[in-house]
Amino acid sequence: LANASLDDPESGLDAATVEHIQNPPQHQLSLDDDPDLKAAVKLYLKLSHAGKDYEAACEVLMESKDVDDFPTLYQAKRAVEQLSGISGIMHDMCFNSCIGFTGQFVHLESCPICSSLCYDQVILTQSKGKKKVARKHKTKGELLLSVNLLHTGTICSKKCERFTYMFMLALSRILTCLAAAIC
Repeated sequence: LANASLDDPESGLDAATVEHIQNPPQHQLSLDDDPDLKAAVKLYLKLSHAGKDYEAACEVLMESKDVDDFPTLYQAKRAVEQLSGISGIMHDMCFNSCIGFTGQFVHLESCPICSSLCYDQVILTQSKGKKKVARKHKTKGELLLSVNLLHTGTICSKKCERFTYMFMLALSRILTCLAAAIC
């Protein structure tokens, strides 16, 4: 833990997310000036299977509005991350959900518990071992709270202020208990 770093490739954080954590916005974030992005964010948040459902819903919206362009799923996700301070990190999983291929397991190609292969063998074979596509993924929501975020004046930061206080209080109690157990 002492050697943990945002720049660690095994953290699952892309460069944009690391930049957002290290330099949070200093202004109020809003979608009011972009009604299409606002609609895209609402659509993304309401869909349970966002990937496929979002694309299908976008097709219907573009046909009904007679437009050729609508924010992509990536753009909607990034807007949600920027507004909320919560970022989803995708991790490869054992097909049988035994483990996540993260941390000490990040370099494994099969599950140490059930021996299930991590990567889709058809794609791996077709690409001659160059394209590794996991058979199963799990998105882990990472809370990227920053003291600076509380001072930007966003709706989210106002709603998150009490949560942040409670989170910090709980973290303080956990650290106190750990210190008492260790010392």
